[in-house]
Amino acid sequence: MLKYSCIEASQPASQPASQPASQPASQPANTLGEPSLSQGNLSCLSQQTHLIDALSSSSVIEQLQVNSHLNQLPFSHLTSHYQFKNNQKVSQEKATTPNKSKTLLFKRSTWLGLSLLLCLNNAEALSAATASIIHGNPPYVSFDNGQSKATNLLELLSLKLSDGREWIPATNVNLLKPNVPVDNSSPESPIILGSDSDKFSDMITFVPQNTSSIELTKVLNAPNNYWGDEDGDGDFTASGNLTVTWYDSTGKDISSLVREYPPTRKLEPCNAPYRLVISANNSDIETKYGVPNKGGSLTGGSHTYYLRPEVTEPYVCFAQPAVPWDPVTTNAALYPDLGGPDWSNGNGFIPQDIHNPGKNFPSTGSNNLHFDLIVAGMTAKQMMNSYSGNNTINAESGTGVILDVRVKPGDNQDTSSRLRVTLKGPRVDTANKTFSPSTFRINYAGKEIYSFRLERWYIAKPAVVNTFNEAWNFCSTMGYGYRLPDASDLTNVTLEGNDLNGNYWSGGIPGRKEPHYRRQLSYRSNGQWVGGLTNEWGFTTKENGLYPDSDWLDAVFWTTLVRENKHMLIASSQGAGVGEFTGNETYSAVCVMP
Repeated sequence: MLKYSCIEASQPASQPASQPASQPASQPANTLGEPSLSQGNLSCLSQQTHLIDALSSSSVIEQLQVNSHLNQLPFSHLTSHYQFKNNQKVSQEKATTPNKSKTLLFKRSTWLGLSLLLCLNNAEALSAATASIIHGNPPYVSFDNGQSKATNLLELLSLKLSDGREWIPATNVNLLKPNVPVDNSSPESPIILGSDSDKFSDMITFVPQNTSSIELTKVLNAPNNYWGDEDGDGDFTASGNLTVTWYDSTGKDISSLVREYPPTRKLEPCNAPYRLVISANNSDIETKYGVPNKGGSLTGGSHTYYLRPEVTEPYVCFAQPAVPWDPVTTNAALYPDLGGPDWSNGNGFIPQDIHNPGKNFPSTGSNNLHFDLIVAGMTAKQMMNSYSGNNTINAESGTGVILDVRVKPGDNQDTSSRLRVTLKGPRVDTANKTFSPSTFRINYAGKEIYSFRLERWYIAKPAVVNTFNEAWNFCSTMGYGYRLPDASDLTNVTLEGNDLNGNYWSGGIPGRKEPHYRRQLSYRSNGQWVGGLTNEWGFTTKENGLYPDSDWLDAVFWTTLVRENKHMLIASSQGAGVGEFTGNETYSAVCVMP
């Protein structure tokens, strides 16, 4: 708080009382208003009472007027009052002697008042009054009603759930919420959200819902009132913000999505554990008035809460290959019926029966094709730990293929719920290209959580295009039972004379009239395969980062089917189905067995 005191400089003894003393340059003029009757003024008055009779000349009046003008004091009325009394004094001198004592008494009273005013005026002119700042107390932040002053803002990083549970980060002291436990959540041991606290709107922080940030000034002011000033100074401000940031299990910032969610939107086990990061900037605090008005800096910080909806037992949500060519990534109006009954748009294949490998994706495979198991109730890292850090899973039955498993590259390696599964088997330069149908089972903590069975294996000829005859010869000479594929080894599309070129092929899903494949697990019908590699794995290409380590460079491949006009059918992994060509064009070659 700013305070002032008036320090009076004494008048040199040699200076006449009626002459103003010069004010020292180092002392600022008193600008606080008209002078008060200080102790120095009273002393001045007592010293000049003996001069009253000597101050009866008109020159004194003139001096008063000059001083009044220079010092801006309202003496005009008093001067006229004195002139009136002086005239009265002259007339009284002509009166009879009995009135002389009264006249003298009146004259002395008049001059006593004038001397007082003169002394006050000279206190301005002859005595230098200096405005001196008295330092008060700076503002502060307190989380215990002023009993102690905070040095950091960590206590603002607390989290409360709608079910009443609450946590606060570890701090040196816990004054705001002394009975609230310290948060020790982690990716492996997240806060478990019950059914009464599993919505985004159930997460209560100092940051309002549907926003990601709030000014610290608003947090520390009313209604919280987490600041104080012992001198009563007001208009408190604090620099910086308090911010919340949401991440899903992959490490993707989903804060903008959360802001738009309705209050009923729940956290999804298949995207957990979520990370909720609450952070506060370092903050400088101050008040608008007072000296000092700055309270220094408070240290900010951040804290991460790990959250997961309650899951009774861990499970696999989806088996996700490359998603392109499904209703989410492709114009569904132009390409209807892209998702089959076991396909979740944008997510991948839905497990059908974890204990029946033949019911689950994939049934086809090729070297370095990969998919992600999206899990709930655990992290991918925890799954890896259950294999003692071993990245290889061998087939329960069958030969030629193993699985390489690891946390999905690029994801947060601690929180990711995506286990990358990569097929490793024969390719074009492998000496031993043996393959037999293989069954795989994936476990966690001794329990089976997923299984699948590879029925067919494919070897692509990388970076080379071929005529039909060249493709045929490539597969025929490979050995080990590899062959040029039938159209049903590559796609489940059905063409019954309805495409623009009048082409037809009825080996796909019966009754379906769309000229592109449908994302669906392949199956057998009357001993024949309906569907193959592309309807399961999608756009099989090294391009666009879909399967960057595979041998699948092109998207269009020769098949064995030959029309009556000797034209060959080709199949495309880009969803276009099959087409008819003469055989002299060049496309990619792929071989399959059995």
